Amino acid sequence: MPMQRIRTFSLTAIAVAMAATAAEAAPPHGYNFTVVETLDGSKYFGDFEPQDINSRGDVLFASDVTDNGTSAAGEALYGRYNGTTRVIARAGASIEGTIGLKYGSYPAGGIYTPAGMNDSGDVAFGFAIDGENFGGVFRYDRTHNEVSPVLLPGDAAPGGTHFQGTDFHTDLNNRGEIATTGVIETLNGHCNVQTLCNGYGRGIYTFNRFNHATKIAAPGDKAPGSTSTFDDAWDPNLNNSGDVIFGGHVTGEVCIGAHLLSIGCFENLYLYQASTRDLRSVAHQGDAAPGGGKFNYAFNGRLNARGDASFIGQLADDKDPPAKDPRGVFLRQRDGTLLAVARPDDTLPGGKTMNTTSYSPGSHAIDDAGNVAFSAVLNNDTNGDGIPDTGVYFWSAGTIVTVVETGTVIPGLGTVAHVNNYYNVQGEPYNANPGVHMNARGQILTQVVVKAGGVDANYVVLATPK
Repeated sequence: MPMQRIRTFSLTAIAVAMAATAAEAAPPHGYNFTVVETLDGSKYFGDFEPQDINSRGDVLFASDVTDNGTSAAGEALYGRYNGTTRVIARAGASIEGTIGLKYGSYPAGGIYTPAGMNDSGDVAFGFAIDGENFGGVFRYDRTHNEVSPVLLPGDAAPGGTHFQGTDFHTDLNNRGEIATTGVIETLNGHCNVQTLCNGYGRGIYTFNRFNHATKIAAPGDKAPGSTSTFDDAWDPNLNNSGDVIFGGHVTGEVCIGAHLLSIGCFENLYLYQASTRDLRSVAHQGDAAPGGGKFNYAFNGRLNARGDASFIGQLADDKDPPAKDPRGVFLRQRDGTLLAVARPDDTLPGGKTMNTTSYSPGSHAIDDAGNVAFSAVLNNDTNGDGIPDTGVYFWSAGTIVTVVETGTVIPGLGTVAHVNNYYNVQGEPYNANPGVHMNARGQILTQVVVKAGGVDANYVVLATPK
């Protein structure tokens, strides 16, 4: 039975004048840094998760919250507008527009990161729901400071089935359209842990500004370039034309990473073009990778207005012994050309690349000029702390410059020890997961760990080109 709720719709202005033109072709000559928020152990607890930035410089981020000062009780989502931070959703709080539902507290979960923010400052996000196996999708109206539900467990889904909830990544464009992952009832999904997900699968859905759902791809649908069908689709990103890039897996193909997920496998990349309703493969298992080798899988696509997409590719390699999960950042241009932005062993300004960006959605970004910002782990340890250096870098037409890296001095803060989520500052597997988001002005939202007086301090920072 669908869960009872009160539906509220808030109509806001969709067309917003861009605050600035796309980034110039030449890379910037350094960055100025502004602290967005500081992890202080009380208001913000545990870690930060930068979520998005719009063209006006409004930012979206999440953090753990605590009820007792010593352990996390869940997560909260925050929007920062004109220097003022608002709580959009918090674990344990009642969900507006519903009867009796609350945002999930631990161990139920929190934000299905990342969320999306458009140029009006409106937000779409997924969040766990207390008492439910899967979370819901919600819309935040910045003007009225209101949240309304878009997708809840039990809702009818296109194709004659029902939504069980959502999964990672919900995005929002300037037309008020939402792209999200819908967990549905289906016998065609790829379930790895039968006790958790038998009869469920993941598909890609969009919702217009009136919250009407459209199916883009779901288990059982024919996969382009194949005689088989999808058994999984998730992690969508959309642009202002309504085009959607997402990860999908094809029935019968090798399932990588099944032990890590209850639903689905590591995937291939697909692009849906809204104007033609055409669906095509962008990067697939076994495809040749720019610079050599082949993709074991490709994931985490990020799409700009003209149809270019940055993504992460995990590479098959013939090293002896094999490199540990070698990942690179790649660019698929709108004409179909594939370029390598940064591969393992490439030289970056701070040193050689050990690995680029993490599994977590949101550690690279693309702007409308086709420039790419990304995080990386280096084969260096310049500060001698026993942990490889990390950084965020900006790529433009083959030239790479440093945004921030281990050793960068930020006036008023100190010297950066790690460019990473605080929870990921560790030994192997040496992931770089700071969250990287970029707007049309070339501003980059990320986070850093700065060591001052022998103590690590974690900050969400905004890097603005000089």
